[in-house]
Amino acid sequence: MPVYKRGSVWYAHVETDGKRIKRSAGKGATRKDALKLESQLRDSLIRHRLGEKPDYTIDQALSALIDEGVSQKTLEHIETLIPSVEGRLLREAHIVAREIREGLTAKGRAPATIARKLAILRSVANKAYKEWDWLDDPIGQKIKMPAVRNERHVYLTPDQVRDLAVACPNEHVGKMILVAAYTGLRRGELLRVNEGRATLRDGLLMLDATTKTGKPRTIPVPEEIEPIIRSMPLPVAAHTIRTGWKNAAQACGLSNVHFHDLRHTYASWLVQAKVPMRTVQELMGHTTLAMTQRYSHLADDHLRDAVDMMRRSQR
Repeated sequence: MPVYKRGSVWYAHVETDGKRIKRSAGKGATRKDALKLESQLRDSLIRHRLGEKPDYTIDQALSALIDEGVSQKTLEHIETLIPSVEGRLLREAHIVAREIREGLTAKGRAPATIARKLAILRSVANKAYKEWDWLDDPIGQKIKMPAVRNERHVYLTPDQVRDLAVACPNEHVGKMILVAAYTGLRRGELLRVNEGRATLRDGLLMLDATTKTGKPRTIPVPEEIEPIIRSMPLPVAAHTIRTGWKNAAQACGLSNVHFHDLRHTYASWLVQAKVPMRTVQELMGHTTLAMTQRYSHLADDHLRDAVDMMRRSQR
């Protein structure tokens, strides 16, 4: 059958000369939309048989990307993007990207928001050129991304970290807060440690190669944190950490602080303790020293504080 419905989504299916194409008509599409898509797909197959490269649309490419499998978050971003690209030609993706960028900038949208949409366009254009043979030119390279400066410099004191852990209504999440602050583990890494995908030996926590960088990592663990890690697994999950953190942050008057800021805090403590930047890089699991240099100003602050202390002692 040329079109069919699975769940709440309509699909178009075309097969000719042994070549088969199946595409989703998209969330909220009707049978009429699926029939229109089926006609477009059939036309594409005919042109392909005649040796012509079909003129695919961006929404067709996005549907193909969805069919390959994307995360739920990416799917949500794609759904917000489709109304802006529907019917536009894939070979004009760079022009569409510029229009989207200009339009969202005029509306005062944040660079990070704009970048997420353009990243999807660039990704699907790259796939269409490199993998699907839908494009003759590397259009994705023409899509320019806005500069995004989203580094947050929020650092907590040891007292604030302890207050957050105590204020957390879920004692197990409170323990996770302490581990995150004193190891610099990302939340995903912390959950993997809780699942037993790491080894604690002689005060060293050895993570497997499923870290964000894809490389194994070894982190020294303070004595007071070792008992928590040895008591794992704790009954926590990503959503319980989010909820527990939110409640603790509100209770401590730190609603503007994110759980990931515990990782920044760990780095700040290292730098202020005069740990060499190369060592901080290794402990943080950064792939480049440039990523670690965002904390370098803290070393300067530490030196200024030392001079201020000296001057006060001379008065």
